[in-house]
Amino acid sequence: MAKARTTPLTQEQKAVVEAAEDVLTVTAFAGTGKTTTLKAFAKARPRSRILYLAFNRALAEDSKAAFSELGNVEVRTIHSLAYSRCGRQFQNTLGNIKAIDIIPFLKPLKVKHLQKQYDIARIVLEAYNDWLLSDHKTPDSFFKSSRAKIAAKLGPGEIKPKQIFTLVKSVWQASLAGEFTMPHNGYLKLFELTVGDALDHFDYILVDEAQDLNDCMISIIISNSAKKVFVGDPYQQIYGFNGAVDALAKTAVKGAANFYLTKSFRCPAEIAEVANQYLKILGSPKTFSGVDEAPPKKVATGELIIARTNASLFDFIAKQIENKKFYYNTGFESYRFDTILEIVRLINKEVSQINDPFIKKFKNINELEEYVESTNDGVANTRIKIAKRYNKKAFFIYNQMQSAKMSNESQAHYIATTAHKIKGREYEKVHLLGDFVAIDDAIGKATKFKELCETEKKSGSEFQFHLNLEELRLIYVSMTRSFGQLHCPEDYIITDKQITAFKKLVKSGFIELWDGATTF
Repeated sequence: MAKARTTPLTQEQKAVVEAAEDVLTVTAFAGTGKTTTLKAFAKARPRSRILYLAFNRALAEDSKAAFSELGNVEVRTIHSLAYSRCGRQFQNTLGNIKAIDIIPFLKPLKVKHLQKQYDIARIVLEAYNDWLLSDHKTPDSFFKSSRAKIAAKLGPGEIKPKQIFTLVKSVWQASLAGEFTMPHNGYLKLFELTVGDALDHFDYILVDEAQDLNDCMISIIISNSAKKVFVGDPYQQIYGFNGAVDALAKTAVKGAANFYLTKSFRCPAEIAEVANQYLKILGSPKTFSGVDEAPPKKVATGELIIARTNASLFDFIAKQIENKKFYYNTGFESYRFDTILEIVRLINKEVSQINDPFIKKFKNINELEEYVESTNDGVANTRIKIAKRYNKKAFFIYNQMQSAKMSNESQAHYIATTAHKIKGREYEKVHLLGDFVAIDDAIGKATKFKELCETEKKSGSEFQFHLNLEELRLIYVSMTRSFGQLHCPEDYIITDKQITAFKKLVKSGFIELWDGATTF
């Protein structure tokens, strides 16, 4: 997280600090001094009891340091609040649920074929997760708004949407009883259902990274009479897999006083110019300005390497590992490269040597691939690709990674990360790998579809280039980590001419934009 700066507040920042409305929304572009602004806001209200909600644990720790001199501010994550009130009782059953874990609940349906079991289990798990992340208080109320969506997933057949939601309730009750895994979003839902007056003693709630809130979180935050300040950047919303809905734009905060922070204290003007092209293509009503002079020299670190996927990151490290030292943002273990080794063992039929409880559930690689295809498990699919690419050489590479990892980023040649893990950080040298979506590629493929339709008089969704907006936001987030140098493939630098061509193809239907979860 960027440190709070001591430079004078801009007029935009002053406007936020002096605002008196009950609800504020602040669109703060990359590096525009969110922390400085929120600290000044809290400092201007010394007698108020203020809760500062950070998006994750790492940002909360950084924020605690930034607000340490203010005795009236409590820094927490919303999950830590939920855990202290509701989650601790499930400490022995906390974990992540996979579709294969749902299969024992399917017995009442009497589904015989394994492939069909995977399909139904995936639908049940998706419905369960969607309910946990929603602001619906019961599965039944959620069912009313989601029945059509579930029916579309099921298609024609004997299994009906009502049966899916009966299973959702069974999973929930088993989690509550301690008989089944309780996901972290499970005790968050329980906190929403029982929040009561838990937050009533605060006068203000400051919400950082508000674009990444889900409906359940928003429901908790607005459950009290405290004044609210929602701060974030809609164009850094990259956690669709966790139900992010962008609180800045939600109905719950309509009628709020709206502010912008558009002066970046991080990005040089030339990087801001490149990043602003993505804001334009994403439909932002405003852009941001960069700094004309380089900021003061900071602690020396290696080059930040940002990959779109773990697979690309693994490939890069494998090629550099012999003579380079690496620091892993969020920790080496968080990338779960060890799971790749377990898949290699499965490929080579060394089942007795597999320790991972998930991988152990499969007799061979074909079963795992069938499961991944049925459940759309993008993370597992990526790891399978890496395992197949390197096979037993992956063990040698993994051991080299272990030997070359540094505990301090200042000792490393490279800081390795994926785009999903790097928000809130800044580095002098930033290098984007070539596995992000390129606008020029989208334009090229969509143009071919257009030409084909015009010459052969065809139409349909198969003649559209489908693009998840989150892919573009990932590039914007990654580019704006730099306060010095940015290195990226040339086709990530987009021109006004390309933006015009892109928008024409969207308007004519040959590029279909959607917004949802991405995998990594």
